[in-house]
Amino acid sequence: MRTRPENASKSPARTLAFVAVVLTTLAACGGSTTAAGNDGADGASISTVAESAATSVAEEQTTTDAPPLSIDDPEAALLSAIQDGDAELATAALEAGADPNRETLGNPILSIAAENGPVEVVAALLDAGAEVDRLGKSDNTPLMRAVFGNQPEVTQLLIDSGASLDLVEASTDRFGLIFAIDGLNGVDAMVVLLDNGADINQLDRRGDNALAAAAFVGDAEAANILIERGIDVNQENTSGLTPLGWALQQEDEVLIEILLAAGATE
Repeated sequence: MRTRPENASKSPARTLAFVAVVLTTLAACGGSTTAAGNDGADGASISTVAESAATSVAEEQTTTDAPPLSIDDPEAALLSAIQDGDAELATAALEAGADPNRETLGNPILSIAAENGPVEVVAALLDAGAEVDRLGKSDNTPLMRAVFGNQPEVTQLLIDSGASLDLVEASTDRFGLIFAIDGLNGVDAMVVLLDNGADINQLDRRGDNALAAAAFVGDAEAANILIERGIDVNQENTSGLTPLGWALQQEDEVLIEILLAAGATE
């Protein structure tokens, strides 16, 4: 990733630009550039000097502008961009021919970008043709990885781009809300899912809902939001455990209190 030059604030272009502004102002006021202000320099001569300074600014700017990124290995550059969160490099790599649907370690690069952000990198991949619901290892989708990493802006972008709220992980039937809770990274992305119509009472293969997942991992914030949104507090799984049953197993006093206050039973 390119960084700002250490001496950018002292560049010749900035100095010349300042001189040009001062001289132009003096010319407009009919002033002089001498300390005494009466050495005979008129507005016209000042204007000439100002134009010369402005020309120098333009020439200096032309010579100091960064050249376009040169991409010798588009695929390697794209992986580097995703690792560093560099949207500019990602765009350049994709324009140079990098595959937006390639995989690494069994996962689509869109899933990796979705989990780590920023949203601009994900947008670059989608704009280049990345498949929004492309499955990776364990049948995780980019949306699942985004909510696991608690990336609310990415989550919204994926949904706006057509990502399915209904897909589940093949081995466990885990779904978006449970991924958001299992990530233990915050609830912002979970709220985005709910705001976009995710089924709050969806169940995984064991018959657990998202509240059971919150009770199991001890996520009081997620539990409160789910309860406020109307989740079934007494959903029994295939073993007969309710969210309160999970909280009791974990001996989580905070979750037990929250669930009892919401009318939960064991």
